[in-house]
Parts: sequence; structure tokens; C-alpha cells
Amino acid sequence: MAFIHHLKPLYVKVRREIIIFAVQIEIAMYKTIIRTVFRLIVSPKAAWQSIAGREENHQEFLNGFLYPVFGVVALASFVGGLWFVPDGSLQSALKQTIVNTVTVFGGFYLSAYVLNELAPRLNLVKSLLDWQRFAGYASIVVYLLFVILAFAPEFVIARLLVFYTVYIVFAGADAFWDIPDGSTMNFTVTASSLLILAPLSIYGILGLLIR
Repeated sequence: MAFIHHLKPLYVKVRREIIIFAVQIEIAMYKTIIRTVFRLIVSPKAAWQSIAGREENHQEFLNGFLYPVFGVVALASFVGGLWFVPDGSLQSALKQTIVNTVTVFGGFYLSAYVLNELAPRLNLVKSLLDWQRFAGYASIVVYLLFVILAFAPEFVIARLLVFYTVYIVFAGADAFWDIPDGSTMNFTVTASSLLILAPLSIYGILGLLIR
């Protein structure tokens, strides 16, 4: 018993160090995400060049960027539905969280799948993981709008910002995919349309189903 009693302070110290280390990793991850988001918005071409040259496997992309961003969307949707919408309640918060989370997940996977299937027509190679990576980064404005509108649902004009996705996709055509100049416009229109319309369609359907 005395031996166990002496080990207790060591256990407490080790547990505290592990918690501190885990928190530091989380903070570093979100700092990296914020930098990536900022660069995609302010300087898309430079951001895409950095992303293309990054040694990042698919799991690192999902766990280190996409899922945390979706987590922010879910949290913002819940808080916004609870306190920032007219007649906010737990029911509206849960509804908004479900609709928005399913929308960003579904829009991501649907747009990436369709783009992968269309890749040969765009003179590109089919690679679902690469298309998922592209769709996740290129859709950042869409994801940010879900966060913004969760807190300011009446700020309708903000929805027009979704068209900035076109410019982000245009920048990624060359920096991420190295598409020839003659095919850039076709690629930009096709990819941008899917990245915008896929989540919009899912959101519309869920809005009808979940009233």
C-alpha cells in the first residue's frame, strides 16, 4: 500500500504532462488549419502550391484538417441554433447541427466522387483520394459560410461569398492539378459547380425532410 501511495504523485504528474502535451498538439493543429484557411482565401495559388508539395497522407488530411473543420461547423451550428437564431431552442440547435453536419459531409463525399468519375473527361487521372483532398480544401468557403450563417442567419448577402470558390478552384487547377491552359476554364466551371451545388442540394433535401 505504501508503494502505491508513493506512486500516486508520479501518476498525477504523468497524467498532467500527457494532458498538456495533447492540448499542445491540438493547439498546433488548429493553428495550422487557420493558416491554411487564411492562405486559401488570401492567396489561393500560393496555398495550393504549399498543399501540393506537402507530405500529407489521406488520414492526415482527414484528421488534421477536414474533420476538425467539420467539428467547428457542428459546434457553430449547435451554438447558433441555441442562442443566435430567432426562437432558438435545444430542438432547433440539434436540427441545425444535424442538417449542417450531414450537408458538409455529404457534399464533400458526393462532389469528390462525381469529380473522380468525371476525371477522364477533364483529361485527368481518376484518384478518389486526391479528389477528396482537392474537394476538402477547395470547399473551405462553403464550410466557413456554415459557421458564419450559424451566428448571423439574417446576413443573407454573405451567401454570395460562396462564388469565391470559383477563384479557389481556378487557382488549384494549375497549382494542384497542373492542368493545361486550354482546359482550365472547363475544369473550373465543372469543379466549382459540383463543389457548390452538391452541398446546396443536400441542404435543400434535408430542409424538406427535417422540418
